[in-house]
Amino acid sequence: MAWRTRRVQPLLLALGGDLWRVVRDRLVERGLLRREESRWLGVFRSTRWPADDERHEAQLRVRIRRVLEDGETPDPRTAVIIGLLYASGSMPALRPALPWTSQTVTRAQDLLRGEWGARRSQPR
Repeated sequence: MAWRTRRVQPLLLALGGDLWRVVRDRLVERGLLRREESRWLGVFRSTRWPADDERHEAQLRVRIRRVLEDGETPDPRTAVIIGLLYASGSMPALRPALPWTSQTVTRAQDLLRGEWGARRSQPR
């Protein structure tokens, strides 16, 4: 079977349309998300899933920045998260925003391809 490049969204759908529920439930079990239900105008139900432990999210953002901006070698989990964020087009949605330079784009592309080693800075 020949290897071919696939976009992330169709691949995730092929894995299972309910995969997001499994991931969400696991994050709840780990204490990283919590379920909040409310009513809007007393009629419409609303469910939110805010972070239960904001430190975890803040630490992940710091690790992502160190890898993309400073060239730090990522742990496998951070590398996969960066690869998924980049492949899905979600990288620009990170807050606070990353400087979208050729260095950060190239580094994200490298991680997407599985090249996880640290980059050495080029002499100027």
